[in-house]
Amino acid sequence: MTRERPAVRADVALMDDLVNRLNGIKPPAEAAEPVHKPLVESVRLWGEALDNINLSCQTEDPAGQGLLRLGAVLQLGGSMLNFRIASDNFWRLVVVNGLEAIVGSPPP
Repeated sequence: MTRERPAVRADVALMDDLVNRLNGIKPPAEAAEPVHKPLVESVRLWGEALDNINLSCQTEDPAGQGLLRLGAVLQLGGSMLNFRIASDNFWRLVVVNGLEAIVGSPPP
């Protein structure tokens, strides 16, 4: 017998709330596309993956379960990739802005 997983459902709600909070933040222009956007996408995909895992637990059909879980795996992979992109871009900005603070802006 399959059933909804309350803990997973609660985590999905937390991810939805986090996406809403992140969407309410206006990041600095230089961080909007390279950092903020992939971070929001990472959280959104993670929540969708959890939702698909929960749906798979409610599905009686093994093929349906498998498809939902495969989709969840792909979403989790996309989430991790987006998080890595956001992290890498964040540290690039830190290094570039830190160097500019020390040695000054590059010549025009």
